[in-house]
Amino acid sequence: VDVDYDDREITIDAIAEHNEAIVSGTGLKNLKVGLNEFEIEVNKNGIRRKYIVKVTRDGSHNANIINITSDLGEVEKISDTKYKLTVANEVSEILSRNIQVQTEDNKATVSKQSRIDLNETKTYKIRVTAEDGITSKEYEIEINNDKNTNANLKSLSVTGYEINPGFSSDEEDYTVEVLD
Repeated sequence: VDVDYDDREITIDAIAEHNEAIVSGTGLKNLKVGLNEFEIEVNKNGIRRKYIVKVTRDGSHNANIINITSDLGEVEKISDTKYKLTVANEVSEILSRNIQVQTEDNKATVSKQSRIDLNETKTYKIRVTAEDGITSKEYEIEINNDKNTNANLKSLSVTGYEINPGFSSDEEDYTVEVLD
């Protein structure tokens, strides 16, 4: 008998042909994922006959992700299967160790690209396969380089003194006159 993952228990009933025979091994049975074997025994005056009931419980169909994180920046969820990661402009590749994935079902398996070159592609792919080995989902992270290279000062002052020329974020050389 094959049952779905959501079926965590079954009830086995059996009735002997002879009304004086004793049947054992029936009742409520807990199911683990995979093959479960239950022995039903009929005993009539010391003569025993055994029956085996085999029940296969499917694995979970859950291939969902709870969270994706990266040591290169904040990962933002865009939709159920789409994410976005903005990395520093000098980052040229994403390695599998840079991306961490947490699944809803800890028995699901995660497959990640080992490496992508950001000069060739801007999409990092992740596949999650559910415990059943059949159900899977593909997730994509769009990688963007942070183009903000603004290394300008917003303000500059020297306490108690005036700087010349007056502050401008485009100016790099200033003079401060200190009098005796």
